Amino acid sequence: MIQIRGYRVWTRNVGTVGEITVGIYVMWAAGGLLLLSGFTGYFAVSKESKCLLWFYLVLIVMLFLIEMTVAIWAFAQKDAVIEQLQDAYAGTIDLGKQDDVDFKCMINALHKTLDCCGYKSKSGQIKGCDSSKYKDCLERIEHIINSKLHIFAAIAFGIALITVFGIIFTILLYRSIKRSADII
Repeated sequence: MIQIRGYRVWTRNVGTVGEITVGIYVMWAAGGLLLLSGFTGYFAVSKESKCLLWFYLVLIVMLFLIEMTVAIWAFAQKDAVIEQLQDAYAGTIDLGKQDDVDFKCMINALHKTLDCCGYKSKSGQIKGCDSSKYKDCLERIEHIINSKLHIFAAIAFGIALITVFGIIFTILLYRSIKRSADII
């Protein structure tokens, strides 16, 4: 429930709904593709259907290509992603209602997690917390992403490797089913 409230706080100040709906639609499509591939894989193996197995292979290859595209885009656009996260944080602080309980809880949790408090606006004014506790969150966001980039790369590589194993095993299973059908 906390994640839902936190998401609401972040998205209520977005300028246009179109800025967030594209990401939501992409996540829905990816989830639907994963669900479809899971059911297809299960039924293909349980029924030993070459046609369903071929369709499953196509779905897995599509998922692999999507994973690689997103990973490459994220690494190539790292600076743009950092800037968008920083703008989202600054926009939330600037437009947030300081008396809203959900807003305060979300911002406090974010500050505790990032070990920061507030940011300096272009005019030099500290926003988001009092100046005695000030520790720039915009710099912290950039530092965290840059310092954890190797972890993101390892996760992306691991997921891609698992997907490649899935593709290889699907091809081997397809060939095995085809051979057993040719014998009969």
